[in-house]
Amino acid sequence: MRYIWILCLAFTLRLAGQSVIEGKITDDKLNPLPGANIILTGTDFGTASDQKGEFRITGLPSGEYRLRVSAIGYTPYESGKIILFNETRKINILLKEEVILTDQVIVTASKYEQQIQSLPVSAQVLQGSNIRNKALASLDQALRYIPGVTVTLDQVSIRGSSGYSRGAGTRVITALDGFPLYTGDTGEIIWEIFPFNALQRIEVIKGAASSIYGSNAIGGVINLITEEPKKNETYLRMYGGAYSDPPHDLWKWNSSTRYFNGLHVTQKLALGGEAGMMLSLNRAESDGYRSDDFYKRYSLFFKSDLPLTEVSALSLYGNVYIMERGDFLYWRDSRNALVPRTEDAGQRVNSNRQFYGAAYKHSLGNSLFLTNRLSYYRNKWDDQSAAANFSQSGLIRNDFSADYQITDKLHTIAGFEVTSGTTDANIFGDRTSFGTGTYIQAEYALTPELRLSGGIRYDYTKLDSLEAENALSPKLGLNYKLNPRLTLRLSAGTGFRAPSLAETFTQTNLSGIVIKPNPSLKSETVSNLEIGGNYLFAPGHSADVSLFYNEYKNFIEPAVDISDGQIRFTNLTDALISGYEVNLVNSISALSLQLSNNLMYLNTEDKGRDKAMKYRPKFTFTSSWLFSWQYFSLVYDFRYWSRVDEIDDELVLLGLVKDGNKRTEVFVSDITAGYLLGGLNLPVKVSFSVKNLFNYSYVEMIGNIAPIRNFSLNIESYF
Repeated sequence: MRYIWILCLAFTLRLAGQSVIEGKITDDKLNPLPGANIILTGTDFGTASDQKGEFRITGLPSGEYRLRVSAIGYTPYESGKIILFNETRKINILLKEEVILTDQVIVTASKYEQQIQSLPVSAQVLQGSNIRNKALASLDQALRYIPGVTVTLDQVSIRGSSGYSRGAGTRVITALDGFPLYTGDTGEIIWEIFPFNALQRIEVIKGAASSIYGSNAIGGVINLITEEPKKNETYLRMYGGAYSDPPHDLWKWNSSTRYFNGLHVTQKLALGGEAGMMLSLNRAESDGYRSDDFYKRYSLFFKSDLPLTEVSALSLYGNVYIMERGDFLYWRDSRNALVPRTEDAGQRVNSNRQFYGAAYKHSLGNSLFLTNRLSYYRNKWDDQSAAANFSQSGLIRNDFSADYQITDKLHTIAGFEVTSGTTDANIFGDRTSFGTGTYIQAEYALTPELRLSGGIRYDYTKLDSLEAENALSPKLGLNYKLNPRLTLRLSAGTGFRAPSLAETFTQTNLSGIVIKPNPSLKSETVSNLEIGGNYLFAPGHSADVSLFYNEYKNFIEPAVDISDGQIRFTNLTDALISGYEVNLVNSISALSLQLSNNLMYLNTEDKGRDKAMKYRPKFTFTSSWLFSWQYFSLVYDFRYWSRVDEIDDELVLLGLVKDGNKRTEVFVSDITAGYLLGGLNLPVKVSFSVKNLFNYSYVEMIGNIAPIRNFSLNIESYF
């Protein structure tokens, strides 16, 4: 009997010496995360969170522990020392979405899902959470920090494919869920029409993609993937801020503080099953840091996912964007850098743009998937210049594709698209445009490590009454996984781009700057080659290196005719763009730090002039640092451009842009600190941001000082 009492006493003492760790795992919206792995490092104790995100680890002897929590797609969490002594410790843990992922799936490269590491071309993905961490006011600000991408004022370029052409034409297709969105008259991209607060991620394909996307993809593709409205959720974001005084007293043109503000509201509604809808309202206003540089922007975005049957679904899109802004063309001179030329003062631009689209998807078994995208893009704008320019255009596009997994090793996609546009404008004339293209592409896994791909596309384009043009764009690719750490890739092919209506027919006088048409403008073509590799040092630590070579024929660039001082778009005889890109990514979970550093070198040559190409910096370097610890986040972004070698010197020599040759290297730092009020169980995040931290003055395009330092307070909430 005495031994029984001794055993009972010992058991009781052991129970008394046991501790418990319990808590809840959530994401940065305070949504529960089921299935997260929770372990006590160096022990056999562990568990997984339940459907409510809750966990409980029992039977812990008193002592010292460290907690590690991980979930797919999220940055792991590692605690400091946890000392337990006969107690129950409650720990609530917030996991943040992984910004740097090595096994991402993207849909842009071949219009179907692929692992990014298996592609024969360079690709980049920017997560929507990364955009929100930076507290940005517009989409083009986010693109400036994507490796290999540069933005000159509002014109995007991938690996130097574009310089600057005042919004006439683009060499990078920018799409929303696969719908290309460029205007039917100028062929430009309007960044504010994209609902960047409702984005899940941005996918970037670098290099010519004409073999599958046709004209305008001669430099690459940017595809904006929106979030799926499968649950009831409201997102609210408000921000407000002000510009600093100019870095030089001489530039101060106004005694009042210049403010900006914005409001974004997105409502998601789950309609049962896979059905859902999303409505996003956006308003942004700014006094502008320059005279006549204000803007007022209003937009409404709608998306609805509707399953029709077990094998078919329909997605509907709508977007309306209304804008009024000042029209700052060039500075008066370098001493009056924030004031427009006298002849440009008081100019305004008004625009109304509408986009409507429908995507129908149908599956025939488990291996054949059909998709049809039909869209209409209406664009109307006018300015209040002396020329009173106006344009109204409509562009209808239909794109059909068949995605067929023939065997486990062979995957094909084929399709065709048709575009038809009309334009009524005093600046371009009353014009029509038509284009059609058909393509096929195949990917074959020769071995588990070696993938071969190839494709070709035929395009027919006709611009108004001008002679029609034809183009064939083939492409070959190879991806070889040499070992678990090293993957090599190779791609080669051709691309083309037809000139836009604006490049061909513009005829106007912008306060003394005369632009004349060039109906003899021809399509440009490119032959490109890329060799690259990705090396995984360890999970979360990798290096990607690319060498690229692009040889252009009939490259289209604006040029000044010295004989009359007028500008027109012309075909350069030949042009060459080559270089390399190095991208290093590191995720240091122990420090809650994620790093991305990119260096790009460009060698450009306008062979007709034996000079470098305009507005293309030889070196660019970007660095992004994200530190996040539970409810706190800190983002630092740095951007460097070397001094641009060539600009529009003719505009300076003719006296149209005084002091236009003044330019320098670019050093820009942005910093954003945010705190989620999760400790109060409130899904509210407050961020403070400083853009152009050191108030560095620089130009991206002659006669245009880039944004000076500005401060903003950002409040966002999910509920």
